[in-house]
Amino acid sequence: AVVSTQSTGVLSKNKEHSTVPPISCRPCILMFDSLVANGRNKVVNNIRNYLAVEWKTKADRGPRTFNKNNFPGIFVEGPLQENFCDCGVFLLQFVEKFFESPITDYRFPVERKDWFSQQDITKKRESLRKLIVRLGPNRQFTEASQKR
Repeated sequence: AVVSTQSTGVLSKNKEHSTVPPISCRPCILMFDSLVANGRNKVVNNIRNYLAVEWKTKADRGPRTFNKNNFPGIFVEGPLQENFCDCGVFLLQFVEKFFESPITDYRFPVERKDWFSQQDITKKRESLRKLIVRLGPNRQFTEASQKR
């Protein structure tokens, strides 16, 4: 999940400028789930509870409520895993794509199914493996993993 700022206005075209910035923004929680697991709402509620504790502890301003009205959870429909072992690779790919092409329209449903392909995940996993082998302090271990 990513905590982001959601536009409450719609970007509009203007003759002088390519886009006019939105009037206001509000925070939200973006949930990227490549397995479509149960318990999504529980995850969002846990994040809200964590934010409330952090607010109280660090802001030194008293309690603040984070709920679905002032801090909505938005589930992004993105690419799905074909296995149960690529969670971390999907996480890295989601973060990379989020910063390359941020979500600007938060109207439901938020779809990014074409952000990347399974082939992109395979390439990412292989590049990570090569990086680990190159940086690995224990050559014997990393060389054994290359033979797999």
